[in-house]
Amino acid sequence: ICALAVVLKRQVNAAKAKTKDVTEIIINNCGFSDDSCEVLLSVFESIPSLERVRLPHNEITDNGVRYISESPVFNGALIELDLSHNHLTSASARRLATLIKKSKGLKKIDLSNNQIKIDGSVPLLTAIRDSKCPLEVLCLNGNELGDLGAEIVANILKFTKSTLRILRL
Repeated sequence: ICALAVVLKRQVNAAKAKTKDVTEIIINNCGFSDDSCEVLLSVFESIPSLERVRLPHNEITDNGVRYISESPVFNGALIELDLSHNHLTSASARRLATLIKKSKGLKKIDLSNNQIKIDGSVPLLTAIRDSKCPLEVLCLNGNELGDLGAEIVANILKFTKSTLRILRL
């Protein structure tokens, strides 16, 4: 387990009375891994005011996204999830599509600069189109979608009534 996650868990648990006001956690470029996700999500669950989780430039893979997508954190106040610049594939995008379907407050997901392909973006965008999730911003730039992927995205979202306002390809 990542030493950073263990240290952070100790610090948060020691200051639990103060966590009621924590709205954002940023762990940027720390080598944060899948094992760290599992440990840290249990900490996140003890912070009901948590609105933004930013984990860019780390070592998170599809397995870490499995932990994230199954966490009850995303049924609460969370409005932003940043997993940019990690090692996510289409499998992660499909898992996050499930998260979007059950989310009541998620407004921004940043998945830029990963290895997501068309087969991952389609379920993600279909979930946005068909769900009641109030997602406004989706960042997929720097992935492996290509021109065909952009065309498919446009076709999926063409006649949608989703709340999506910004789509970065």
